[in-house]
Amino acid sequence: MKTWKQVKSEYNGFLDSLELKQPQRRISALNKIEQCLKANYPGLFKGHALFTQVEKSDLKDRYKHWKGKNLNGAESQVINDFYKLALANLPGAKAFQASLLFLLPCVDGIV
Repeated sequence: MKTWKQVKSEYNGFLDSLELKQPQRRISALNKIEQCLKANYPGLFKGHALFTQVEKSDLKDRYKHWKGKNLNGAESQVINDFYKLALANLPGAKAFQASLLFLLPCVDGIV
C-alpha cells in the first residue's frame, strides 16, 4: 500500500497518460483536496493511514462536509484516481483493474 506522498508523486505521470485536454483542473482539485485534508485531518498523511483507515466513499463524504458543498467532477475523479493508484500493486488489484475494462465504451466496434 502506498502513502499519499507516493501516490501524489505518481499522479502527474498518470495524468499525462490520460492525455486530458485540461489536466490543470485535476491538479488544482488535488491541491484543494490536500489543503482541506491537512487542515481538517492531518493524521491521514502519516504512513498508509489514509488508504487503510478511510474508505474512498467516506473520504468523499468528509471532504464534502469540510468543503460545505458537493464535490465537482475533478475532485471526485482525483480521489478515485488516488485510491486506484494506491491499491495498484496489491494482490488481486490486477484482476480488479482487468474487470474494469468491461466498463469501458467500445471503440469502433473493437472491445
